[in-house]
Amino acid sequence: MCWQYKEIIRFWLVMVFFIMTGLAIIVYLNQYPNQPRERDYAYVGSFDAFAIWIGIGYVVFEKASEISWKQNIMAVTFVVLIAAVPVLMASQNWDDHNRSGPVHCKGYWI
Repeated sequence: MCWQYKEIIRFWLVMVFFIMTGLAIIVYLNQYPNQPRERDYAYVGSFDAFAIWIGIGYVVFEKASEISWKQNIMAVTFVVLIAAVPVLMASQNWDDHNRSGPVHCKGYWI
């Protein structure tokens, strides 16, 4: 956090790293959605940049929770944000990965 806090150019360095190893790779490779096998290994750099920001968010949370009257609000916000990620992923991906109905395999319905 101190590394990015000292100069704003360091924040933009991580932002450009995040964009170039995330969105730019998607555009460059021209990937279509719902591939048979996810190509997550191409986005390792953007995952690293995001992990840096997660660490910064944790430090900000720790510093903000030291203030006694905001501690409950910060704890509730933290729990809601942690719970929102799996709920969002399940709601968006359930229909793509649901195998409860008939399965279409090699031209035949099983």
